[in-house]
Amino acid sequence: MKGVAVKALAGLIAGLLFSLPALADVFDYPVKDNAQRQQALQQLTAQVQQQSRVAGQFEQRKNLAMLKNPVISRGEFLLQTTQFDWHIQQPFDIAYRFADNRLERTMDGETEAVEASAEPALYGFFSFFFSLFSLSEASLEKYFIVYYQPLDEQRWVMGLKPRQSAIARSLQTLTINGTGTDIGQVSLLEASGDTTELLFTYPAGDAPAASESPAAQP
Repeated sequence: MKGVAVKALAGLIAGLLFSLPALADVFDYPVKDNAQRQQALQQLTAQVQQQSRVAGQFEQRKNLAMLKNPVISRGEFLLQTTQFDWHIQQPFDIAYRFADNRLERTMDGETEAVEASAEPALYGFFSFFFSLFSLSEASLEKYFIVYYQPLDEQRWVMGLKPRQSAIARSLQTLTINGTGTDIGQVSLLEASGDTTELLFTYPAGDAPAASESPAAQP
């Protein structure tokens, strides 16, 4: 059961780095060489980086050409200054923790290290999303050409195109939509045409806490 679940998860999440439906012409607005967009993005990243903790829930919808219906998974996440927890609750229960460039997986009560050399796509997913949720401009620009456009006083859209040919062979674009300091949607488009959409919500009150996930326990 464990091996089947791991293989299914690897296939599901591997596409996260290599997947998107186009949502806006954000790719007409490169950040480079545009002082106004650079300033707007810097203001946003400064606000995001002031947050010491971001918790919420996610729904991932993976659309594959070979399947009639999308593959859907749901769970919760917790981003803190030094670590990123990702807890898949449906269709199976697996928790991940990424901290100090180390990835751990907890499943069936057992925790194991995930080596970058053994599962590069999975490791890359957590490394990328840690940078994305903390809006680390330097980290993103290392691997992507960054595009950015404020839509109004609160809403904004960011686009990313791979700089490296190795990534570009699989990934065309990523689009991130946000409101204030919250990322609401991440959409990815593969070269194959397959797409992935991640929707994030930030409930309060009686919503499940991401810190309750197995990987988030001290």
